[in-house]
Amino acid sequence: MRIGRTARTLVVVAWLAAPTSCRNSDACKFGICDTGAGSVGEVPDEGTGTETSSGSLTGGSGPDDDGDATGDDDDATGDDSVDTGTPTSTTGVPTACGDGVVDPGEECDDANSTSTDACIDCRNAVCGDAFVHAGVEECDDANADDTDGCVADCKLATCGDGFVQAGVEACDDANEDNADGCLDTCAAAACGDGFVHEGVEACDGVDFGTASCHGLGQPGGALACGETCTIVTDGCVCGTDQPPTGTECPAECTGGCVGTTCIIDCASIGACEGAAIVCPSGWDCLVHCQANSGCRNATIACVETSCDVVCAGVNACQNAVTTCGSGLCNVSCGNGPGVCSGLELVCGPNAGSVFCASPQTETVTPLPDGQCSCTAVGC
Repeated sequence: MRIGRTARTLVVVAWLAAPTSCRNSDACKFGICDTGAGSVGEVPDEGTGTETSSGSLTGGSGPDDDGDATGDDDDATGDDSVDTGTPTSTTGVPTACGDGVVDPGEECDDANSTSTDACIDCRNAVCGDAFVHAGVEECDDANADDTDGCVADCKLATCGDGFVQAGVEACDDANEDNADGCLDTCAAAACGDGFVHEGVEACDGVDFGTASCHGLGQPGGALACGETCTIVTDGCVCGTDQPPTGTECPAECTGGCVGTTCIIDCASIGACEGAAIVCPSGWDCLVHCQANSGCRNATIACVETSCDVVCAGVNACQNAVTTCGSGLCNVSCGNGPGVCSGLELVCGPNAGSVFCASPQTETVTPLPDGQCSCTAVGC
């Protein structure tokens, strides 16, 4: 067997101290005499044990084969590895939201307490969490009610979003069609709102859709709209009020003539868009622009006589320019997006006016709804 340096020293000392008879006998092994009754002078191994009177060792606590100082072959881990004491998920030491590390159970961890960014209390920000995600959400009321001020996808309620906001909107069909049951202002269609409700109304205010006296088989004249939004044809020519004797209705009067009034019919979509309309000399003119883009970008000249221009429909008289000479000129603007937007009225020596159906007032001042953003010169 292998013995250490200390043991070898003790062997030599014991051998020198042994009787001569013992040192020279076969019973002496490494200086220890074994008589069968106990080994006198038996040398202990490297350790802290003590020798008894019989020569045996007790309480040995020297190094063992795992190299620790306990004399055993075990440590805190049950093997010979070193225990570092580092906490792990099984040590019971809790992890903390806000430490900047995404731990098990956390979706994110941005190490701040801001509730308007993408990570809130270590959870990803989502619509419905009651926090408004800056730059992403307009609102967040943490409910699924689409009739309040904050609707689906965390958007602020607005007319046209397809949700009827309780106490604010009468309807919301998410379109700009004013001929259906819900206007683009989220008000319910009704007689008197200035828009023809298709299938329900024949006219509304000065809006006759595509209807005209000429279209109804009359030589000319002007339609009127009754209180129940039905067409009144009393103003149409029935063949009895013809031009003065010896006078023919000029070709420019596409809607016919009523007495000395020339009717210019632009009451169909884009009928006179961009056209140069000139009222015949000696005739007063009534220009019907009651259709979408009916007289858009048109120029209307009434050099010697009076001129009335009636506009209704989307962009019906947008950017149109009406110039009057010695007569009286008036422009009537019904409802419709951009119906008279950018219209210009240039008056002669007599006064002129622009009448806007929404709101019901005579004005040339731009209105909030943009229905009658007109310019009047010399009127």
